[in-house]
This record gives sequence, C-alpha cells and structure tokens, in this order.
Amino acid sequence: MSWKKTSTNNEPLLPPIPTLFKDLTFYILGLSFSETTTLKSTIKSYGGDVAFQLNKNVKFLLTTKEQYEKNCTKIQTAMKLATTEILSKDFIQHCITKRYFSIDFINEFKLVNKELLINEKQSNDNQNNTSSSFESTDSLESILSKLKLEIKQSLLEQQQQQPKSQQQQSQQPQQFNQLELIKNEKKSIKLFISSTFLDMEKEREAIVKYLIPEIRDYCNEKNIDFNFVDMRWGITESKDILKKSTIATCLQEVSNCNYFISLLGDRYGWSSGDEYTESFNLAKIYYPWIDTHIGKSITELEILQATTITPKFNLFYFKNVSATTTTTTTTTTTTTTTTTTTTTTTTKTTEELIESEESIQKLKELKNKISNEKQNKISNFSKVDHLITIIYKDLIERINRDLLTSTNGVISNNNYNNNNNNNNNNNNNNENKSSEDNQNLEVNKNSSYLKSLLKQEFIKNYSFDKLNQFIFGDGINIENSIQSDPKPFLITSSIGVGKSTVLANWVKQLSTSNQIDPKKTLVVCFFIGITANNKNRIELLRQLFSIIKLQYQVSIPLSEDPSSLKEEINYWYGIATKDGRNLIIIYDSIDTIEKGSDETLSEALLDLIPSRYPENVKIVCSCYTDNYEELVQHFQLDKIKHTSILTGFTEQQQILDFSKSYLSIFKKELTPVQIEIIKKFLEPCSSPLFLSSVLGELITIGNYNTLNEKLIMLLSTQSIINFYLIQLSRWESDTTFPKNLVTDIIQLIYLSGNGLYEDEILSILNLKSSFGFFSQCRNLFTVFGGGSNYFTILSPYLKLTIGLKYFGNKKDGQLLPIESKLLSNLINYFENQNNSSSSSSSSLSSSTSLKRKIDYLPKILILIGDKSKLQEFLLNIENINQLSKSEIGKSQIHQYWNFIGINNDNFKEIINLYKFKWAQYCNGNPPLEELATTTFNIGSLFEHLSMYDEAYTFIEKSQDYHIQLYGDSHSSVANDLKHLISINIKRSKFDQAGYQSEKLLTITEQLFGKEHLGTIESLLLNGLTFKKQTQYSKSLEFYKSCLKIIYRFLGYNQSNIFIEETNINNNNNNNNNNSKEDLNSPIYFNIKLGEIFQSIADIYRKLGKFDIALNYYNKTLIIFKNLKKETHHCFSELYKNLGLVSKKVGNYQIANEYYEKSLSIVENNYGKDHVEYGFILCDLADTKRKQEQYIEAENLYNQSLDILKRKLNQETSIEIAEIYNDLGLIRKKQSNYKEAISFYKQSISIAQKSLGKLHLKISFFNLNLADCYRKIGDYKTSEQFYSKCLLITQDNLGYDHIEVAEILNSIGLVYKKQGKYQQAENQYKRAIIIVNKSLGSDNYKNGIYMNNLADIYRKLGSYEMAKTYYNKALLNIEKALGKEHSEYAEVLYCLGLLKLSLEEYQESIKLINQAITIVSNHFSPQHVKIGIFKNSLAEVLITQGKSLPNPREFASNHQEINTIRSLFDSSLSILKTEFGTEQHPEIADIFINMAEFEFQFGSHSKSLEHFKKALEIISIVFDENHSKYQLISDRIRYF
Repeated sequence: MSWKKTSTNNEPLLPPIPTLFKDLTFYILGLSFSETTTLKSTIKSYGGDVAFQLNKNVKFLLTTKEQYEKNCTKIQTAMKLATTEILSKDFIQHCITKRYFSIDFINEFKLVNKELLINEKQSNDNQNNTSSSFESTDSLESILSKLKLEIKQSLLEQQQQQPKSQQQQSQQPQQFNQLELIKNEKKSIKLFISSTFLDMEKEREAIVKYLIPEIRDYCNEKNIDFNFVDMRWGITESKDILKKSTIATCLQEVSNCNYFISLLGDRYGWSSGDEYTESFNLAKIYYPWIDTHIGKSITELEILQATTITPKFNLFYFKNVSATTTTTTTTTTTTTTTTTTTTTTTTKTTEELIESEESIQKLKELKNKISNEKQNKISNFSKVDHLITIIYKDLIERINRDLLTSTNGVISNNNYNNNNNNNNNNNNNNENKSSEDNQNLEVNKNSSYLKSLLKQEFIKNYSFDKLNQFIFGDGINIENSIQSDPKPFLITSSIGVGKSTVLANWVKQLSTSNQIDPKKTLVVCFFIGITANNKNRIELLRQLFSIIKLQYQVSIPLSEDPSSLKEEINYWYGIATKDGRNLIIIYDSIDTIEKGSDETLSEALLDLIPSRYPENVKIVCSCYTDNYEELVQHFQLDKIKHTSILTGFTEQQQILDFSKSYLSIFKKELTPVQIEIIKKFLEPCSSPLFLSSVLGELITIGNYNTLNEKLIMLLSTQSIINFYLIQLSRWESDTTFPKNLVTDIIQLIYLSGNGLYEDEILSILNLKSSFGFFSQCRNLFTVFGGGSNYFTILSPYLKLTIGLKYFGNKKDGQLLPIESKLLSNLINYFENQNNSSSSSSSSLSSSTSLKRKIDYLPKILILIGDKSKLQEFLLNIENINQLSKSEIGKSQIHQYWNFIGINNDNFKEIINLYKFKWAQYCNGNPPLEELATTTFNIGSLFEHLSMYDEAYTFIEKSQDYHIQLYGDSHSSVANDLKHLISINIKRSKFDQAGYQSEKLLTITEQLFGKEHLGTIESLLLNGLTFKKQTQYSKSLEFYKSCLKIIYRFLGYNQSNIFIEETNINNNNNNNNNNSKEDLNSPIYFNIKLGEIFQSIADIYRKLGKFDIALNYYNKTLIIFKNLKKETHHCFSELYKNLGLVSKKVGNYQIANEYYEKSLSIVENNYGKDHVEYGFILCDLADTKRKQEQYIEAENLYNQSLDILKRKLNQETSIEIAEIYNDLGLIRKKQSNYKEAISFYKQSISIAQKSLGKLHLKISFFNLNLADCYRKIGDYKTSEQFYSKCLLITQDNLGYDHIEVAEILNSIGLVYKKQGKYQQAENQYKRAIIIVNKSLGSDNYKNGIYMNNLADIYRKLGSYEMAKTYYNKALLNIEKALGKEHSEYAEVLYCLGLLKLSLEEYQESIKLINQAITIVSNHFSPQHVKIGIFKNSLAEVLITQGKSLPNPREFASNHQEINTIRSLFDSSLSILKTEFGTEQHPEIADIFINMAEFEFQFGSHSKSLEHFKKALEIISIVFDENHSKYQLISDRIRYF
C-alpha cells in the first residue's frame, strides 16, 4: 500500500499536515521492513511519533488482523495497557485521506474492543463470586499515575516559588554524623484503617492492592518508615472466629498509630453478644476508659481511641448510602444470565448485611457526631476509584506538610532540584547520586537501629567512664588525646547482655556532651549484621569512605577495586581529620563480619582496621566473649585501658529500673505484685535480652486471664532459648491463625537468611493477610524495636532455637519437604521480580526489588543445588548488569560459575555467551543511557576476569554511548577512560594509554578545576603511562603535581615537599634519624602518599639520581611499616626497588639483602613457583630492556620463562602471544605491515602450541594477519587466512555470531578486489542477515555491508539494485552515525561512482566532492580515503570530457587537463605517504588511470612510463597470471 497521497492528472499532490497526529505516539507491529519504514516516515511527516518499544505512552498499536490473531507477547502487553488501542494499519491512510483526525475514526479501525472484553471479564468475575471486581482497575492505576505526576509537579512549583533563602536552606547536604542524626526524631508513619467488614470488602481490597503500595513507595523515596495496620483482615463477624482479645488488639494498634482512617458505610459493627462482652471485659483491663462505653461497636471504640484518647491525624470517609442500597437491594428480575447471577449473590449479601434498628440508629448518631466536630476531615464517596483518589491526595498532602517540610530539604534535594543547568554541577550530581542514595539508606538504617536501642535505657556504669577516658584522655576535648600507638577500644559480652545498647546510649551521651564539637567530630556507627551489605568488610570500607566523602563534600570518586579500596583507608582518614577534625568509628559485633573459608578473624580485620592510624581517629569495637582473647592479642590491647567486659545486671534495682524504663515506652507499668514476681526470677533476669524479651511479650495481647499468670509463665522458662520455644509453641497453638501460617512464616524468615519485608512474606506464601500474626511477632523479628515492616533474625539464640525446633531432624546434605517447598516459593518469588517489580502490589521500588533478587536468589539456588536455574540467572542481562556494578558482585559471578562447574580454563565459553546475550539485549533498542551503563558493567566484568580485549571493546562502546549522551566532558566518560587506560597498560599499549590519559586529565580538570584533589587519579595515570614510555621527566611532573595537591588539600606543611632533593647530601646517611614529631606526622599514615613517593622514587632511579630515589623509597618504607605488616606483598616491590638503588650506588651486599627480602615476601604470599613470582621477574626484565641492560634482562626473562613453563606446563604462555599480537596491532596502526605480519606469525605460532589450532584466540590472530595481507594487496594469502579465521570462529561462536559477519564482510572485500563478484555478493548478503538477527536492522554495520553489496551490483551493471541498496545504506548510517561520519562519506562516494556509470557526471562530481569534504573534516586532508576519492574524481572528469560531442574541445581545455593531472598527483602523493610504499594495488590503479589519460590527451611517453610502473607493482603484489597484469601487458605491446 502507498501511504502518501499521490497526484493524478486531475488532482495536485497535497502537502502533509504537520499537526494531524500531533502528540500521538504509535507503535508498528508485524509489517515488512519497507512498509514499516514508509509508515514511520509518513506518521512523522504528519506530526506523530513512533516508539521503538511498547510502553504506556503509546496511544495506538498499528498492525494487521492476522498479526493480532497470533496473540503474540506484544499484543498481550498492549491488552494490559489501559491507554493503548489496537488498530488496523489502514487507520493512518484513512486519516490522511480525510485530512483530519477524529476520535470517531478509532472505533471503525479497532481490531479489538478492550472495554467490552474488560466488562465481560468483570461479569465473569462476578459470576465466579470473586472479590476483586470493582469499577475499573486499569482506570484506577491510570488515575493514581496521573495523580503522582500532578503532585510532583505541584511540589516542584512550590519549591520554585520559595524565596531564594528558603531554597538554599532546603538544599542543605544530607547529614551523616551520628552525633547530629541521633538528635533528630525518626520520621515514621503508622497508618490504621478502620471499617466494618462485609460492606467494605471491595474498598479494603482496593486500598491494600492499589493505595498502600503507592503510599509506601512515596514514603520509601522520602526515607520515611511506613507501616500499615488493617485489623479488618482476619477479623470477620462470624462467631466461629471472634476471639476475646479482638477489641484489645485493635485498640492497641490504634493507640500505636499516628495516622487513622475510618471508612463508614451501612453497618455499625459488632456491639453485642457473649463474645463481645468477654472481649470487652478483657480490653477494659488494658483500656479502662472504655468502661463507660459498653455496647458501642468495635468500630466506634476505635474512632474514640483515635479522636479523644490518643488523638491522631484522622480522616473519615462516608460511603454514599443510596449508592450502596442500589447495589445491595436490587431484586429486579432480568432476562440476562449475568444479572440473574448477580441478583442471587446480592440477595445473599443483603441478608448478611441486615442489622437491628438499634444498630442503624447508633450508626446514624456516630456519623452525626463525627460530622459535628469541625476538626474532622470528612469526605463522601460512592465508587471505589473515587475513594482511593481522595485518600491518596489527603495522605500525600498531610505527609508533605507534617513530615517533609522539616527534614533538611529531602524533597528538594533528592527529587525536585531539577533547575540547575550548570554542567559541572550536573556532572557531579550524576556521579554522586547513586553513592549518596546508597549511603543515605545505610546510614539511616544504622541510625534507626541505634535509636531503637535507646528505648532500652541502659544504666550508666564504668564502661561509659572508660570509653570517655579513651576518647577524651585527661583533657577537656578530643584533640588533647594524643597517643603514639593508637589502639581501638573493645567492649565484650555474652549474647544478649547489651553491648549494642551500651554503645547506642554512649553515642547519645556524646551528642549531649559539651566536651565534643559535632562540627569538628564525625561519628560513624556500624551495627554489623542489620543489613546484608554491612557484614562484608569491603562494603564497610566503602560505606565509611562514602560517608566521609559526602559529609565533607569531597568530589573524589571511590576506587572500585577492593585492593585499592583497602589501600586508601588512611587516605580517607586523612580527609576526615583534616584541619583538626576528629573521627570516631564504632563497629558493633565486629566479630560477625564475613570471613573467607580459610581465614581467621584477625586476618579479616586487617582490611578493616589498620595496624597504625592517626591519633585523632578513635575506633570502638564490640565482640562476643568467645572472640575476646583473640582480638586482645591481635590489637595488642591493654585490658585495663582498652577493654570493657559487660556482665549484664548485677543488682536487683538495675533489673527493676530497666523494667520500669522499658514498659514506660509503651505507657505501661508493673504492679507491686508483678514486681515481687520478678524478684523471684532474678537470675534469668540478669540477662537484658531475656528480660526485654519477657517484657516485650508481656505487652502483647494474648489468651491469658491475668497478666500475672502470663508473667509467671514467661519467667519460668528461665533461659532465652526456652522462652523462644514457649513463644513459638504458643503462636502455633493459637487458633486465631490459620493452620500452618505461623510455622510457614517463621521458617520462611529463617530460610531467607537476611530477612524479608511483610508484603514479600505474604506474596511468597500466597497470603492476603497475616491475620494479626505480624503484630504479635514484630517485637521478636524486627530490627527497629517493633516499628519496622522488615522481619529478620538478629539474635543468635532465636536463630538457634528455630533451627533446632524446625530443622533439628535434618540429615546432612538433605532438605526437609517443608524446606524444599519454602525455598521453591522463595525462588519463584524472586524469579518473578522482573515481572512484578513495576506492579503496584509491591512495596519496594523496582531497583530495590532487583537488588534483593540479586542478593537472595543465587544463594538459595546454591543451597538447593539447582545449577540449571543458577545458570539462567547468571545469563540474565539485568542480573549480570546489577552484579557487575561492584567488585564484590563480579567476584560473586566468578564464584557462582565455579559452583556450576565453569573454571578459568573454560571461562571463555561464558564470555562468549555474555557477548551474545548483550547483542540480543541491544536488539531490544534499550534507552541509550541504560545501554551505556549495561555495556560498561559487562566490560568491567570482563576486565575483572582478565579478559582485557573483550573488556576494552565493551568499555570503548560505553564511552561512545556516554559521549553521545553527555558530551566529552562528563564524569561517566572520565570513568570509561580510567578503565580503558588501565586495560591498555596491562596490554602494553602505552601510546594509546598515553593519549587517553591526556584526554582524561583534560576532562577531570574541566569537572573539578585544575590542581583539585579530584584530578589526582588522572595525574597518576598520566605519570604511569609516561613512565612506561620511558618519558621520565614528564612522568615526574605529574607525580609532583599530585604531591602538591594532596599536601595543600590536607593542610600538610608544603615547605617540606621536595626539601630532600636540595638537602640530600645533609641527610643522605641519616635517613632513619627522623624526629619523633616527623614520624607522627599524618604524612606517614597516608597510603596514597606512599604510592606516589614510590612512583617518584622509581623515576629518579631510572634517571640515575639514586640519592633522591633512596630518600623517597625510605619515606615509602616508613608509611608501609606504619600501615602494613612487613609480610604484605606491597613490600616486595619496594624492597626490589631499594635493591636496585643500592646496587647502583655500589652497595651490592645491601642490594642482595633487599632482593632476598623481596623474593621471600613473594614466596610467602604466593610461593616460589607461583606465576606471580615469574611475572615480577618479567616486569623487572622489561624495565631492564628499556634501560638497554640486555644481559641482565635476558637472565631475568629466562628465570621468568622457566617459572612459567613449570607453572603452566608449557613452553610459554598465552600472555606472551598476546604481547606479540599487541605489538602487531601497534605496527599495523603505523602502516608498518611487514613488521606487523612478523609479530602476528609469532603470536599465532605460540598460541597454537598452547591452545591448539582451532582455539578462538587463533581466529582473532588470523583475522589481524589477514587484514594486513589485504592492505598490502596480497589477496590470495589474505583469503587463506580469512578462511581459517571463518572456520574457527563459526566452530566456536556459531554461524550467526556478529564476529562471523565481520569476517564475511572482509572476505567479500577480498573477492571484490579480485573481481569475484558473485562470491562477494553471497558473503555480503549473509553478513547482512547475521547483523539483522544479532544487532537489529538499525545497526550501522548494516549500512556498511549494504554499501558493499550495492558496490557489487554497480560493478555487475545492476544499477537499479545498486541504487536501492546505496539509499538504504545512506539512511541507515545517517540514523546511526550522522551525516558527518566517514562511513556516510563512503556511501556518498560509491553513489558518485554509480552516477558515473549512469553518465550523470555533474551529480557524480558533486557527491564525490561532498565525500572528500566530510572525510577531510572527520580525519585530515591527507587521509588515505582522500587519495582514493581524488583518483575517482579525476576519472569522472575524464569520462565527462570524452562524452562531449567534440572531444577535441576537452583536449584543448588546458585548465581542465591540469586539474585532472593535479588530482592524480595529489592522490598518488597521499597514498604513497599513507601506505609507506609504492607496492600497493591502489597505487597501481592510479598509474593505470594516469597512463590512459596521457595516452588520449597528453604525452605517449608519459603514458608508457605509467603503464610500466603499474605493471611492476602488479607483478610484485600479485603475479603474472593476474588479469590486470595481462591487460597492462597488452596495452604496453601496443606502443
């Protein structure tokens, strides 16, 4: 079909109407490529837009009836989208023909009536008596979505209207100091929804399913704890379920909430009967005020509790009675089946809803009383969607007013500050956003836990005094506490004695002390174990450094590499203690950090707490008594000064005071009788854990006649384990809860490992409600004192109890049936997170859901041994993208594959799978920002796995994407460059690394400014690349710049930076005589300075300035000894360098001692026969080779080679082959093809010996070799190597891999050069098919391959086919790369040749000149392509002249003749320069053209000379049997 209106003899062509489809987005499905392309163009010309992916913004899906009936995934998705209609493709032509758009047209072209289907579904749902059939769920979702946007826009407008002073105040940075955080009240919301049951069923379901998740998400974004209580779930008005604790439980929950919503309809509620009386009397014990309200319904009692007893923020919603009556009393007989069924159901409901006249009157009085109170906010509703809308608006308005306006600008700072268009600020915000969000979460969780511990006020004892002495010393402030050998302070206790509570209350005391200044002292707390991240020591370091970075607004990125992160600990300590600042770090339960399988606690702590650190850094730790002695020995602590042992309550009064304090939180107190009961159980009550658990259970409503009996029963358990067992058994026997609900929930929490959210538990177990169990068990299973919706097991005793009770009979290695079932449920839940993360039924954001899936799913799969699903998980691009964001995640990937059975030897197979998955991912046309992030993360994974070539390819793509998104000067581009530089250095590509380092420095200086701390890493990389290139003076400049910046930023004495260089002779022999004051300087505790000092020393050593080098090496040695044990591997490099210096100055004995130390350290860390030992020798040999010390270098190479042979069990290693290959790559870039070929042959020979002839690595080497032969015109040899490469690649990657397409294209080029056009056509067509399948039809490679295919058709004389493919190629490349790209110029050039064949000379000249201009701008006027283009341009001018009616006129046009000769000369000069030789087929072609031109229009002698030169080149490059050789020979014989 033609989509555009064409003209006829009677009708002129009408122009498009650019506003016809304005603001309409279409999606095209199931049409051919040409139809889709044409339809896209038409829609856009009429003002519409066409989406690449189906999403909620798509208004119309255009397709055919046949495609719709296939019911593919896209159709199913469109059916779920409320805003998307499915129309026939003819809809567009109809609108264009009518010349206007009308809603009325839509019904005519609908392929499906979605509204009718929805109504039918709802009707069927009614017939099936389901509970989810209310007005329109799709419309409700749409309404909420629009509401959110409106509210967000309104808040943004409010912020913009604020005075500038208020805006600046609202944009204050997030606080990370616990001294300040502990003073702030925790922002939290607990919402109670009250209603009768039967008449509010639909409303409650809508609230739970749609409203609550939206409110929870909103609160999560604002860092507010949100809890929701709906006591109507599980408390029906059926007599068989009512329990005597119902009223008391409901009133307790109302009293604990701060937001209260009441829904009132046609029912008054439960207010009479024996069960009511019994429940009322029990509740009266706890809530005496209800004594005067006997006979009032539980609903009215809840309202009284919320409005008069413990006033809340209250919202009332009255259901329209007339609407309800219409709904519930309809008995009209109808003829339709649907209505009859509904009538029957409704009649049954009506009978259940009938209440007494007294109840109806009480309801009326209750509503009137509420209405008469002016402060009550009352709204009426008749439909569910209206109710949800008004509740959402009311709640959000109140949340913003009551909470967010006082939270340091949370709204403006995190979500609505979109007005700053300053590039540098945006760059910094983008760089820090993810880190800041993560650290906000971790800091607030630690702060919330700390505050929850403050509820259990601990009696101040000697430990506070010892802690204060440790911090303040004998002075009045922290700065006066100077220690020459700083040690941490250690608190220890058995489980449950209260060490965490002591620490929390101590921090509270610090926050109110006048001895400490919060502006100068940063306190950071880590309660290890309350989150999944903070059990890992690397993540603890990352969190600590991020907090320091964000607290002091330091714009320096953190290292991603764990080893680098560990090295930077004192560097960040230095920042935290700059300008007299102080740092206090608290590690609670430090002995619970994750350790390696063969690692001791002491070894693990070396990464977290260095052996030496600055005096004004104070570290406080706690541990269990089991690990106390080990830690005392490890830190070499004085038990009197640096430790405190807690033993629980030692006096009766402490127990009673604690009980009083604990119960006062809940506004309860012990009676004299209960105090006497406790006195009889003093021994078990000496444990704060046991006592707090008993008291916590005491305040929980249960089935006991008196509190005294309950207290005796709980205390009689005598131990915490028995207490837990009784507790679990009581819950299990409580008939309020459905069968197995309690055991399933508890076992699920246990098996999850780190815990689960409420809604996660319900979803996993397929429950609508916990029937009140969450309220009962919250005190035991939640972290933050019962105020959290996250259930986990922190108490080791509770974990032990559950394990013994439910899994005690488990055999080793076998899963119990219930264990298998629950683990399967967990797996199914987290596997479906991709589908459900965007659903409103989840309280978690999609990013949080994905992170939890990543944290949980693989560990569960390993636990049950499901390798197949684990492999599916690892090959999911979203999962791998998330895991690859961190070094820990990358290590986990490696571990997971090892579990499956993939090790280092066959990991290449997995790399290829990931590359294929990435290609499939690209086919989905993801957003460019997402594509850039994903590509980088996969590249960084490859880098982590030492797959450097693959890593470089991906990260380079990521860089290209980031440049397209943000331009060159952006932090993301800088981060890409850092990785590319690192990879290039590892691959010995120093020239490329040098160029990239220079570019990186330019970017970071634009981002941070010159001489800023943020440029340090860029300066170091520049210094390293210049050092590798032996440009030592330049390298030294960069290293010294780093020193100056660090000294100035950290406030060090800058006058001493380079003093050693000028006074070297004065202190050369006294390197170890530094004063005590100097050695205590923070300079000697900064690992970054140690690294820079060693780098500077390396330069001076290479420059032969050994005295200066030795001085810097000694500085490095002092720093390393302060921070590391002398067995650390960092000393091996240092001692090796010291040995080199000593030897150079003639101290051979000292040199030998240093060498022995170095080798000993390597041997101790890795073993004498370890490959690292050989690599270090190899690096040393490389340094010697650069210094031209060939004998020593050869000796070192031989030692290294001997180690590698024995270690790898082969004559050499693949690393050597890769080095040769990299050298070949460099030579090829320099057009030194013969040397490149020599290097490639060596690499292939080595690689074949170690990997075999069919390994994929051999294919890559063959490809490089074949390219070289093609470039020098040796097409036969090139074809042979391409063929080898194709066979190997197909065997390894399959026939449809993108690498295969690249090889096919190269083979096609070779065939074309040899005149084998039919064979070339086949190769190009196959390459195009592969690209379409792997990368999509819009990929630029399609354009390149189509251009080559068009070239074949041109040479075969199929001009129409050639023109079609040239135009396709042009459109493709323009879309993918733009009109200024060299590939676009290539297509223009080929089109120019086509125009030449069609004798359209002026058009040909125009196109070739355009191509020359683009390439000149893109590269340079001397680029090789310019030479080729100019040769062709000369041919066009000659052919045009020969086509004149009188060719003699052309021959006499001397200006034209000279122009042609000038073009030939310029072309020849460019190609000779670029190729570095005359022996090239392209140059032979120019000589042939020049010869023919001179023969016809110039000198015959010059013509003969040119022919002979061309013949000589052809004979060398090819042979005498080549067709061109025969042709030229014939022409010469003519002379």
